[in-house]
Amino acid sequence: MNAIILAGGTEEDKLAQKHGVRNKAFLPINDLPMIAYVVDALLRCPYIDEIIVVGPVEDLAVSLPQGQIRFLPEQGDPIDNVLAATKLLPQDEKILVCTSDIPMITPEALSSLFVAVAEREADIYYPIIRQDDCEERYPGVKRTYAKLKDGSFTGGNVFIFNPQKVLHLAKVFKKLVEERKRPVRMCLAFGLPGLMFIFRFALGLLTVSELERRISHILNITGAAIYCSYPEVGTDVDKDSDLDLARRVLAAGS
Repeated sequence: MNAIILAGGTEEDKLAQKHGVRNKAFLPINDLPMIAYVVDALLRCPYIDEIIVVGPVEDLAVSLPQGQIRFLPEQGDPIDNVLAATKLLPQDEKILVCTSDIPMITPEALSSLFVAVAEREADIYYPIIRQDDCEERYPGVKRTYAKLKDGSFTGGNVFIFNPQKVLHLAKVFKKLVEERKRPVRMCLAFGLPGLMFIFRFALGLLTVSELERRISHILNITGAAIYCSYPEVGTDVDKDSDLDLARRVLAAGS
């Protein structure tokens, strides 16, 4: 499987501005830019073949290992960047996409996703992590959770997709990226019909399986949630407290 890392962004990002870097991908964590940890995890994952990093090419080339990854300039918003990178990869293989702001990701966490993908055929896969697992691993860290009948979950900063089946849905996914921190509005972005469905979602009465079926029906693709036990898949760096956590965790593991 091949991978795309999204390392774009602007200098308007408040956290990047505060630390004097071009965008979040270059936030300093123990003498390395944040993206270096993500790249390292992917390079050490046995399931990953080619890696494309989308972002400011000159800065990335200075910060990351040469010859092992390909660089692509930003094309626009995150979905535009995914589309451009996907065109450079084989269309008959699934592709993993991740952001550059999950520095605590590990080869083991990534491998667990590939094992889950091999067990179930789908067009797009999205990891979900239980709130209890997140709070046990990283106490006090605030994340956005969706309450379902099966429990409360946060989503990962990773997804896996079949380019032959999913690329035509770019407009829908653009809207989802915009609403990713607001679960109910994400439902509306999908165009999910029926006030009762949204009402049940808001009250936490839907199951993961119901959401999978509904989304698959509306989009005419097969979507699958991956129950993930690795909170680092969804623990991104959005604020100083997240950056402090990443520095502590990665320093302890070095």
